[in-house]
Amino acid sequence: MKLLYKKYASYNVLAEEHRTFVLDIIKPLLFDGEKAGWNYSENYSGNGMHTHPGLHLNPKLRLFYDRVVEDFKTLVRKEPVIKNSWALWTNGQYVNWHTHQNLAMPDGTIVPSGVDFSIVYYVKQHPTIGRSTQFEDGSAVTSPQNSLLIFDSKISHSVPSSTIKINRYSIVIDISI
Repeated sequence: MKLLYKKYASYNVLAEEHRTFVLDIIKPLLFDGEKAGWNYSENYSGNGMHTHPGLHLNPKLRLFYDRVVEDFKTLVRKEPVIKNSWALWTNGQYVNWHTHQNLAMPDGTIVPSGVDFSIVYYVKQHPTIGRSTQFEDGSAVTSPQNSLLIFDSKISHSVPSSTIKINRYSIVIDISI
């Protein structure tokens, strides 16, 4: 585990067989959010495929979320509460700057999310191409597959675009403390 400036990282989060188990669980749960009219975030662009935001309630993923909570406690030294979590598939076709501070309600109103930290777990990605997460301030963090990135949910960020289309599977977790 390594402390980054206002960002935290944890590596080799799961044993390989558990990482592939998590991937096998999330793949069939992914859907095209734009076609389904899904709009949970004020900044949702409809790009990629998503699961619903209650992924942390799936009992098959309990060991994964227990590990994330332990890593969070070790790195941030705070007691986390998981507010939302979803899986995401992208292939580098777009940049979508966003934060996790606000939620779009069905009637279109925007309300605070109550989220303090966002976590990205990199389930599967290309081992050598591209950055894992870029931030609007110009910084970027390259995180290997099977790692966590923890950062303040107010920081604007995006999946980086790529001229080479690569499948990227990640799990996003919103935390309040």
